[in-house]
Amino acid sequence: NTVTAVNGSTVTRTFTDTHTDQIIYNDPFNGLRHRPGTNVCTNATGATVACNETWQLPLGGLTLAWSGSPFVTPSTYQVTLSVNKPVH
Repeated sequence: NTVTAVNGSTVTRTFTDTHTDQIIYNDPFNGLRHRPGTNVCTNATGATVACNETWQLPLGGLTLAWSGSPFVTPSTYQVTLSVNKPVH
């Protein structure tokens, strides 16, 4: 993904298939990243779509992320732990 806009603590990211999302940094506390599930994502044609609400907590090279779609049936949730590979 590529950061294509910044508005205060809100970052818009564009992905290779041209869909976008917005993530808010330091919300609701410093270090936490949050993506609301409504009105912040677009599909490849630019239409607004619902997306999983996501909470991300970076932990010095690791990121713990929780995301879910409580507004769809059946509701779906996932927890992800990712490791950031240093660039040499």
